[in-house]
Amino acid sequence: QSMQQSFGDESLSIERRAHRTREALRHQSRLARSAGATVLDLMAELDASTDALRGDAAGLREQINSIALQLHRQVEHKKESLLAHLYQEEGSAGESSASARGALEGQLRHVRDCLDQVEQTLLIEEAQDFLHVAEGQQLADKMRKAAIAGSSGLPDGIQASLSLIVDSDPPRRAIASLQLSHARAPGLPLNLRIQEVTDTTVTLRWDPPLGSSGNGSMFNPDSSGFTYTSGSLAPPLYSSMAGGIGHVHSAGGSVDGAGVSSGFVYTVQIASAGGVSFGGQFATVYEGPHLTFTVKSLAPASALLFRIRACTPPAGGKGPLAPGAWTNPPVRCETQPEAGQTWNAQVTHRTVIIGKGSRSATRSPLVSHWSAAVGAKRLTRTRRFFAVQVSGDSPYMYVGICYEGCATSESYTPQSVVWRKHSGDLFVHGVKLTKPKYSTAKALPSIGIQSSEETAGGFRAGDVVGVLVDVEQGRVAFYCNGVLARTVSGLQTSSPIYPFLSLGAPDVSAELVDVATEPSTPRDFTKREAPTAGGWLAKF
Repeated sequence: QSMQQSFGDESLSIERRAHRTREALRHQSRLARSAGATVLDLMAELDASTDALRGDAAGLREQINSIALQLHRQVEHKKESLLAHLYQEEGSAGESSASARGALEGQLRHVRDCLDQVEQTLLIEEAQDFLHVAEGQQLADKMRKAAIAGSSGLPDGIQASLSLIVDSDPPRRAIASLQLSHARAPGLPLNLRIQEVTDTTVTLRWDPPLGSSGNGSMFNPDSSGFTYTSGSLAPPLYSSMAGGIGHVHSAGGSVDGAGVSSGFVYTVQIASAGGVSFGGQFATVYEGPHLTFTVKSLAPASALLFRIRACTPPAGGKGPLAPGAWTNPPVRCETQPEAGQTWNAQVTHRTVIIGKGSRSATRSPLVSHWSAAVGAKRLTRTRRFFAVQVSGDSPYMYVGICYEGCATSESYTPQSVVWRKHSGDLFVHGVKLTKPKYSTAKALPSIGIQSSEETAGGFRAGDVVGVLVDVEQGRVAFYCNGVLARTVSGLQTSSPIYPFLSLGAPDVSAELVDVATEPSTPRDFTKREAPTAGGWLAKF
């Protein structure tokens, strides 16, 4: 009976566990059926969305086809207009070419005489040389070329060149070509205007002259040509030369690549408006094909004159330009009064927050690395001092200067000279300078830099830190509330120098402030030079 009771209890326990297992399986089955139904609903929604997208795509495809058809019609219409204009220009160029044909016939006879000389001095000797080349050498790798070019006796704007090529594939073949081209002087550039003026820059813009560039060929290519096979030369082959664009020359400015006038080279000149006649003391600041140019590094509050002319480049890119007349009278412009220093948002690190009219800089709290801000205006002989007011208690800040292209993701770099908050440590070109103990100057021949200290320590929150740069002597001085603190020599004067601020914490910031008067110039520094209206002319 005891054993039967034990077996009965165990059997009852097994039945209970089996029941619970069956209930769990039924629950999982219900969940699976529910999930399957959900999946089917989602698939139905996806099918509906797919059908809607297909309908939208079909409508969009029809719109694109309609727009493409309209663009095609516009392009065809523009093509027909351009072809009509080109035919008209070709007719006018043909009339100009016919007037110079007589002058070229004499030059052609001279070229033919040169061909006879070339045949005697070059063709015979080189052909003999080709025939005696060692067996197995690739004759196609050997070529001789003689060129005769000149413009003596030709009208203005006409160039002529003769080239004679002796090739070895096939052997003993010579090809000569006479290239004759002409260039007409263009008209005046239209609508020379001042597009933008700041305290240091002036942006000019103009429209191209009316008509074509005036490049062309005197004769069309002769389809027959000639080939040297038996020691005598047939009449030369006439060919045309394609017009070139010339070269780009820019001094103290930049161009806008979006505006290019095909076929013309423009020359922009500048002069001071103070008592300068229109014909004298103009300096060339740009020569190139663009229709806009920005003159930089100008003196604030200065009166200037600008003039421009268009030139036709020589055919083939060789030879002198055919210049047109200068615009008269020149365009007058005055630069704005000098504005204060600001931070350059394009060069400053992206994690630096610039505000208050681009004068304050704070590091974003979302990052943990150093971030630097760079000034917008280059420090020069006349703009050589700037000052910032410091805020925040953290010591993670450097103030100083940097060279163009300096990295902005480090506290200090080999391209910067900075002074640290609180500690007063000075880092020059990435090297920390030790403070002098027994003298006011300590030489560091390993890096070629000298430092001196008049007051101990660094700057704190609320202080105004000033930086004065002597770009001629290669020196920089640091001030705290108008008192000279540190001086350094050994700057790279060949590189452009800009204000530099490095931030290592989000609670510190610096704001550029305007100072009424520049602090006293330290010993061995160049005295301040007052800005002049025409002093910039020397750089051009």
